[in-house]
Amino acid sequence: MQALFPFLCILLVGVARADYFLHFSDTHLDLDYAEGSPVECLSSDVGLPCCHSHDIGSGSAGHYGEVSCDASHALMGDILEEMHKLYPDPDFIAFTGDIMCHSDVTSINSKIIDAWNSLYDALEDTFPGVPVYSSMGNHDTYPVDILRPNGEEKVVSDMADVWSRTLSDTGALETASAYGYYSTVLPSNPKIRIISMNLMYTLKGNFEVDGDDPDPAGQKAWLYDTLVDVAAKQEIPLLLLHGPLRKDTKSNYTEWFTGLLDEFTTTGAGAVPVYQLGGHTHYDELQFYRPSIGASSQSYMHLVPQTAFRQDLWPSVSVWVYDNIESMELGDMLLYHVNVTRANSELHITPELFYSTRDTWGIPDLTLKSWDTVVERLRVDESTAIKYLTIMNTDPSLAPQSCDLSCRHQLYCEVAYPTTDLIVECRKSL
Repeated sequence: MQALFPFLCILLVGVARADYFLHFSDTHLDLDYAEGSPVECLSSDVGLPCCHSHDIGSGSAGHYGEVSCDASHALMGDILEEMHKLYPDPDFIAFTGDIMCHSDVTSINSKIIDAWNSLYDALEDTFPGVPVYSSMGNHDTYPVDILRPNGEEKVVSDMADVWSRTLSDTGALETASAYGYYSTVLPSNPKIRIISMNLMYTLKGNFEVDGDDPDPAGQKAWLYDTLVDVAAKQEIPLLLLHGPLRKDTKSNYTEWFTGLLDEFTTTGAGAVPVYQLGGHTHYDELQFYRPSIGASSQSYMHLVPQTAFRQDLWPSVSVWVYDNIESMELGDMLLYHVNVTRANSELHITPELFYSTRDTWGIPDLTLKSWDTVVERLRVDESTAIKYLTIMNTDPSLAPQSCDLSCRHQLYCEVAYPTTDLIVECRKSL
């Protein structure tokens, strides 16, 4: 494969010290994946993946996966093993949900927990002793996208039991068991607080959440109180959430969250989670949070691409490198991806460095000040927009050939602003 950015090469060794952590998301593990089974099948007509021994159809599924199927256990396990060879001792690992495959009509709670346990088995075997922090995805419930905010859902408490395999904080496990959200400090650095939110209470499609409920499952009040505590203790927050809070959400979650960031920024409380990690869309994206048109960014989320192999998007894992581990100043993010077609042929996974954030965007670090220069270039420079869209698709062969003025304006507004009203105002202002 020809590299997207010729000046980058495949790294054969990782960062020497444990001054990095790993993030991946949307594994969509199919425990019933069968090598050699049909890749085109009748169930695909109703949106269900193929590659099962009981499927009727044509083709032969490869060892690791196919674009019409969810991820095999071999794909997940071998990616982790190969990443361990490059980065054997991460500070911690973040997984932002959607462990379960897309066979939603058969994904009963017990199968969801089986998939979670399978992931944690692989993580503990490959990275023994490394803390793992997870968040709940919209496919990690049955039915998909649906979760009652009553604090009594068995799938939530069972999921928290799995998380407890590497999370020992009793206070964190109490809220995780009831509602699927929690906060805890890093054992390696108690000044860094991991805050894992539950996206389920914000989803428009979750009809179990009353749209008039101002605070489903009390998550807003919990997050506010958590950030107040973070500010009082002068901690540094890192937010984990399955997907970004943007555009339309229930209970005006995006508007509320953007206002919350603005409040803590304006008061100088120092509790704003500058870095947010998520997934959900399966693409490589950035979402910035600005409170008004022309304002500077207050926070941003990196949406890591899927670790599954669907829709021609390559499985990916990100490596975040500290400039200063004590203050959690991040100097770079390295995105590795896997060519599954080649892996099926070679019967071997080879993670390739797709890009270095710092080198690709020409910025000295990952501070908001540096990132804002990139965001502003999106609307005026076509090559910057094309580069963003190429990275977004994960596969270099899917790179767009152009992005005209209208394309750039749309891209800029949706990357820079999270709410529907701000996006519309942004488009009118350009």
